[in-house]
Order: sequence, then C-alpha cells, then structure tokens
Amino acid sequence: MVNIKGGDRMGDERVYTIKEFATLTGVTVRTLQFYDRKGLLKPSQYNEKGHRRYESKDLYKLQKILTLKYLGFSLEDISTFLSEHMDSSLQNTLRVQKQLLLQKRAEIDYVINTITRVEEITQEDIDSDLLLSIIHSVQHEQAQKEILAKHTSDTHLINQLFMEDKTEDEKKEIERQLIKILKSFKDSYAKGVSTNSREVQKLVEQLVTCLNRVMPLEEQEVLANISIEEDMKFQFPYIDSDIEVYIQEAIKVYSAKVADTHE
Repeated sequence: MVNIKGGDRMGDERVYTIKEFATLTGVTVRTLQFYDRKGLLKPSQYNEKGHRRYESKDLYKLQKILTLKYLGFSLEDISTFLSEHMDSSLQNTLRVQKQLLLQKRAEIDYVINTITRVEEITQEDIDSDLLLSIIHSVQHEQAQKEILAKHTSDTHLINQLFMEDKTEDEKKEIERQLIKILKSFKDSYAKGVSTNSREVQKLVEQLVTCLNRVMPLEEQEVLANISIEEDMKFQFPYIDSDIEVYIQEAIKVYSAKVADTHE
C-alpha cells in the first residue's frame, strides 16, 4: 500500500490543506474550490477559520470524479451518479457512454475529413465568405443528395452532379477550377468590371467548360428546372445575391453572343 506523505494528522487520519490536496492529486486549487461550490466534492471538514481540510476518503471520491470525467461524463451526470450510488447500473451507463463517444468520434472524424477536403480543393487564399460556403456545402452534401432524390428519380443525374462517376483526383481538379472561377467572378464584381467585358466573358466560357465536364448541357437544364422548397434551401451553398445576379447577367450576355454566332 502506498504511504502518502504530507498533511496533518487527526488521530490516525491524514488531513490535507487544499494546497496540499491539490499538489497530491494534480488538480488545481481553483478546481477543488469549484467542485466544493457545486457540491461535487466537499472537503471532509473545515477548520475554525473556514479553511478546507481533506482526508483520505476525499482522495477516493476525487479519483471517481476524475475517472468519470475522463470517460466523458458531464459534471451533472457525475454528481447524479455519486449522490445516487448507482454502482449497479455503472456497466449499463458505461455502454451508453461508449456509444455516445463513438458517435462523437464519428462526428469529429467527419469534421476533420471536411476540413481536409476543403484544404485540398482551396490551394490559394480566398475570402472567408466563400470559404465558409464551401465548408457548408461539403458538410451538407449528403442532405443535398437526399433532398434532390425527393425531386427526381434520376439517380444518374444526382450522381453526375456530385461527380460520383469521376475519380477523386478528377473531382478535386474540377472543384478547384470552379472555386477559382467563382473567386474571379467575385473579384471582377468588386472591381466593377462590366459583365460584357472580355475578362468576365472569358470567365463564363471557363465556367461553361467546367460545368460541361460535370454533366452534359441537357442534364444541366433538367437540374436547373428542379424547384427546391424554401425551407430546404439552407442545406445548399449560399452565394451573395449580388454576385449571383452578376454571374447570371454575364451568362445571358455569353448566351446571346453564342446564339448570334450560330445564326
């Protein structure tokens, strides 16, 4: 049995000041004070000056608190467990906690994968609004697929939109190109460049080429005619309305020029 040195003696019982108890356990004085106020770990006694004094049994209780905290239990759950002496249900509680932790781990892994994917497709500096829109889109990709599936039975169309038919490298290349084009549109809008300018029309041409790599024009038109309910639009990436109008106007100019060429 480990012989713990330090502290005063009261009979055969060692008594520790809060500072000694903190040093002994590796818990800060402030944390012990907090646990006391919350009723989670009250010291065995207070001296005549009101100073906290801890005994060996408090060490055992603190061990349980820290172990449960390590397992991911909230302080409220720990308090309930200790006050109700739920020894018999601890194993069941641990099973539930394990499932919660597995779920949390899956959520953390998903966030890490989202950040990794965004890092891979954003190889140059972009503004925070665009970056957050990209993250939002990646985060809600599965929800987007489910919403579209309710509006069309054409799974091939949905798979093409999300580039399921492309290799991972092809998908990343197209996504990088789309982000670069969108960033250039935003820059042109900010500079007040006309939608009829050669610079902006070149961007439209690049956008059309990029979208045609994702799916044929006929299927783009089918997709454009799908109407998403207002309360479901939140799941899809948001583009500033002014930028959206700017791009639409540039596309109209481009389409008119293409039509004139074919006449």
